[in-house]
Amino acid sequence: LQTQGEYHYLFKVVLVGNSCVGKSSIVVRYADDEFSEVFLATIGVDFRFKSFPLGSNKIKLQIWDTAGHERFRTITSSYYRGAHALLIVFDLTDKQSFEDATNYWYNEIRSSCPPETQILLVGNKSDLNDSRTVPAELVQAFFKNIRNLDIETSAKTAEHIEEAFQKVAAMLVDAYNQSIAAKDTKLRKSKKSAATESTIEGEETTKLHKPEGNNRYKYCCYSN
Repeated sequence: LQTQGEYHYLFKVVLVGNSCVGKSSIVVRYADDEFSEVFLATIGVDFRFKSFPLGSNKIKLQIWDTAGHERFRTITSSYYRGAHALLIVFDLTDKQSFEDATNYWYNEIRSSCPPETQILLVGNKSDLNDSRTVPAELVQAFFKNIRNLDIETSAKTAEHIEEAFQKVAAMLVDAYNQSIAAKDTKLRKSKKSAATESTIEGEETTKLHKPEGNNRYKYCCYSN
């Protein structure tokens, strides 16, 4: 993940969710700062790059937009299995998209991806508050059990779009640094354990023996 040159970290982020929830609109708004009312279904997958500073680090995201229609789900799964983070997107005005996000999509990701994969649930179309059918309490109740994060966005107004990706990047940097620290701790413990065992073995090889031809004892080191 950590590299040198134009960025410090490169992460693969994949957006999944039902068709028509606004995945493509989120990606285009974030990458190009554009929005269109015209709906064009994603065929298979599409991706963009986005670089930005995060604290003292330079982050580069490879953002994959996947098709939500059922006939493309086999193709979609081959892409999110290699992701560092996934944004599960649902439509705040479509309760079925939320139910699919928290059942089908969440369970599919957890069964296909390693446990360190980061997940962010994104409720899109927050600008359509009058048509909302997914109450905030319902979202909070779901995340209370699984301890992941959620955010509400609007690709139309750009509300919380940038924050969503920055939150994911921060999660990934933190998780990466924690994994490196854990590996270093494990390596130090392993070296310490090996050194202790070597000392014990060295002590066990020091034997007291009686040389031939006299009655005096002396210490002499040798290997068993």
